[in-house]
Amino acid sequence: MQFVVAETMLFNQLGFNTDKWRKSLNGAYALVHYDLVEEPLKNETEYTVYRHDDAEFKKLMASDEWTEQEEI
Repeated sequence: MQFVVAETMLFNQLGFNTDKWRKSLNGAYALVHYDLVEEPLKNETEYTVYRHDDAEFKKLMASDEWTEQEEI
């Protein structure tokens, strides 16, 4: 399974409704399954594709940018 991370604004400009997509905590970036946006992204360059088991993807999703850190 592959995911795409790109600016939310890019997905909106391409006509996607991102209201229910996972977003970075500040809402600037959105995450979606690659197969849903592969065709519309053909002419775009500002996005990153990750495999679900990629260590870099897991690190990004666990980062302060994407996950609110809780104190124990």
